[in-house]
Amino acid sequence: MALSIEIIVLLTITGICSVIFACVTRAAAPLFFCVLLFASSISAPIENGIIGDLTWIGPLQMRRSELFLGASLLLLLNLLVLPRKLQPARAPANALCMLAVGLLMGLMQAAQGDPIEGILTASLASISLGATIMYFTQMPDFRTGYRHFAGCIVAVNCFIIAVMAVQMLRNPDAMLSSEWSRRFQGLTGNPQFLGAQFAIATTVALWLLLNSSRKLLLTMLVFLIGLNCLFIAWTGSRTGLGMAVIGVSIVMFSRFKRAAIGLPLAAVGVAIAYKLFGSVLTDIDTSRLTSLRNTRGGVWGRLFEVYQQSPLIGVGFGTGELDKSENSFLYGMAAYGTGMGLLYLIAAIATAMLITKLVALRRLADAGQRGMIDLVIAVNAAFFAGTVFEGYFIGRVNVLVIFFVSTNVIGFQLLRQMQARPHAAVAPLRSGDDPVAPAERDDDDLNYAELTPAYG
Repeated sequence: MALSIEIIVLLTITGICSVIFACVTRAAAPLFFCVLLFASSISAPIENGIIGDLTWIGPLQMRRSELFLGASLLLLLNLLVLPRKLQPARAPANALCMLAVGLLMGLMQAAQGDPIEGILTASLASISLGATIMYFTQMPDFRTGYRHFAGCIVAVNCFIIAVMAVQMLRNPDAMLSSEWSRRFQGLTGNPQFLGAQFAIATTVALWLLLNSSRKLLLTMLVFLIGLNCLFIAWTGSRTGLGMAVIGVSIVMFSRFKRAAIGLPLAAVGVAIAYKLFGSVLTDIDTSRLTSLRNTRGGVWGRLFEVYQQSPLIGVGFGTGELDKSENSFLYGMAAYGTGMGLLYLIAAIATAMLITKLVALRRLADAGQRGMIDLVIAVNAAFFAGTVFEGYFIGRVNVLVIFFVSTNVIGFQLLRQMQARPHAAVAPLRSGDDPVAPAERDDDDLNYAELTPAYG
């Protein structure tokens, strides 16, 4: 897609201003991270090699990789020019494993005969995941990290819904897929991907709803959860629905009293969302959501057959041999060889070990720490459950991988602080919070979900 002179000039000015902004204030980091999340949440709809109908942000969908790379570079620039307290040892094995996945993808692409694409893949993974890891390892404590993590996810989720709402007023059919039987795909090219990312966003939003006492925030979260649930249903994605159920169930497990109030409010949000948007899109096919038909078994068998053709380096991404990616483990090995399968297993084992250690220390944790542990478990459980049915573990520009890496970097930071001071409050509360020490507070009174993304 060719760019006009006016657009090129505008992009140049925007780039210069962004670089200056990145070099003068630490407050730029959350903004760049939000742009990174947004860019990795969208994609152009491509069916059978043909680009489908684009939304009103079509140019961004077509150039999401460039936007993703730009946001990653600006975030990295901000972190290097205005460094915080960097502690590389805080980066957990599973987060570093995802960085290794990107590097291995690049190496295998070069071995498969496309060195330029391999260099681009490895560079993009190094910059984006490296910046994400640095961003959260430089947080002063896990509470600040989760304020940034949850705040940015909710902000980007709201922005994406606002963009989709505008598209509904213009041409809602541009957000439906024809190849996938008129299923809702939003700003992406795949209903499954949209369902998975909204499942994680719903989990985080419900966690905030159950752990915040701010009335304005609670009202916003009710509507946000309702809209997310509606969109997940519209995608017809059983994987997205399952991920949402897993994440929501874990988040609610230790907050049963709050959940008794929060769930009816969320149900009200769903009803209002359907009332507002249900009349706009009336011909969406949601039958697959309740279908019991096995659409994965045959694909899994095919992926294993393809893997056997080239077990060392794989057959490559985007080839005719791999037209479906219905399992991250098998898809990774088929596309990039046995090494990718090993990295998947290492990431899964490292995540299981992290969660086991956090659960072992949970009885010694204060209310804030227990809530964070719940969210770490919820996001990881939903993420790996989804990888059984989808191939998003393998991808250069993937918001679900960013979710996973961010969660585990902060979870590892929480573990280190709990191991160092298992009987003490981890960090002082911010101004405006309840002055009572966290260890002395009841779960229902805790207000650690402040969303102000600023640190010094």
